[in-house]
Amino acid sequence: MNGASDSGFSRRAAIRQAIACGVATALLPGCREQISHAAPAIFTDKERQTLAAVGEALVPGAAVAGIVDFVAAMLADPDPMLCYRFVSFPMPPVVFYKAALGAIAGLSRGIIDAALIGRMLSPNLKGWQGPPAALVYFVIRNDAADVVYGGEDAYARLDLPYLAHIAPPGRW
Repeated sequence: MNGASDSGFSRRAAIRQAIACGVATALLPGCREQISHAAPAIFTDKERQTLAAVGEALVPGAAVAGIVDFVAAMLADPDPMLCYRFVSFPMPPVVFYKAALGAIAGLSRGIIDAALIGRMLSPNLKGWQGPPAALVYFVIRNDAADVVYGGEDAYARLDLPYLAHIAPPGRW
């Protein structure tokens, strides 16, 4: 196997994108905070539950920190400031998230645990019907980390000074 999925997305490209997303998140901590906190109805109740459960499994505290509303608010913008924008996957962001959450729900049958999350890193996850599972893992993990550790309150919890170049108007 050459490391590329059917979509042409290779492990090398995924690693490059992971580094780019990490650098962008480190350099631009206030960008995600410019979106209004009012989350639009992007997701169904089932999709909201799935995103909350996966986010929480990947980064404890993500559900309470509001990963669902965070991602929904970002997706309401024509150019969402989510890590997904850096992966160059040929699918509109809302379509990607809906397909990813549908694939997770279809595979999990309602139970999202560490075993399922770990299996998402497998190159050929049996029964997976969506965007590449490892890419979904990467994107949602970054969203969860962003919402848990990216805001001013997270810096306060870590006893670090919050040095945003431009102070955000709200939580995100």
